[in-house]
This record gives sequence, structure tokens and C-alpha cells, in this order.
Amino acid sequence: MPISNKYHRKTGDWRADLLLILAGSIVIIIAFGDIIPVFNITPLGAGLDGWKNYFTPLWYIQYDSGFHFSGMNYPYGEHVLFTDNQPLFSWILGWINQHLVDIHTYTIGILNSLELLSILGCMYFLHRIMRRLGM
Repeated sequence: MPISNKYHRKTGDWRADLLLILAGSIVIIIAFGDIIPVFNITPLGAGLDGWKNYFTPLWYIQYDSGFHFSGMNYPYGEHVLFTDNQPLFSWILGWINQHLVDIHTYTIGILNSLELLSILGCMYFLHRIMRRLGM
């Protein structure tokens, strides 16, 4: 049974996607342009909770592995999920840090980059959803 052409991408859609990503990139550069040169040393989160959300992946990537986080609740430690540690991000970067190359000093820059790239990803997928719904 053939798939309906209703859900296939139209030929001109890639131009709209490209324009959307370009416009989003320009807005991000305008909004965050002053901190992009110092991306690795400038946290985007303001306040103490934002600092904690940078501290927990930094600590985990440098010192821990598995499900145990030793940066809180001394001497027992804590489970990774209860620390706002962003486990998937921390596990992948921790494995890279331990087995491939030492990247713990670039964790803030990687986290900031992923945050801004997620804005572009959200713009793209919302655009695709709205196109599919005929909006």
C-alpha cells in the first residue's frame, strides 16, 4: 500500500527550513553575541539554581561514573537523577572524558552550545509540525 503524498515533503520545503534556521541563527547571534567569544566560561543561567545545574555535570564528568554522584550529600553521595545532573548529557561526556579525550574543562561551553542549538531544533520541529497541520 503506497504512502499518501499528503505527508511527503514538498520540493520547496527545504528552502523554508533553511530560511527558518538562518533567521533563528541570526536572532541567537544578536541576542547572545556578546558571550559567544567566552562561551566556555560564561554560564547562561542566572541565580544559584543555574549555578548548581552547571556544577553537577562538571563534577560528574570529572569525578564520577554510573549512577552515583559524589558532589552532594557527603559522605554518601546521591543518585544522578536527583541532582538535576542531566544524566544523558553527563554520561556521554563522562565516557568521552574517561576513554577518549579530556573534555571536562569544556563542559560549560558544550552545555551552552547544546542549549542554543536546542532553540534551533525546536524552531525547526515546530515549523514542521505546523506545516503538517496546515497552519
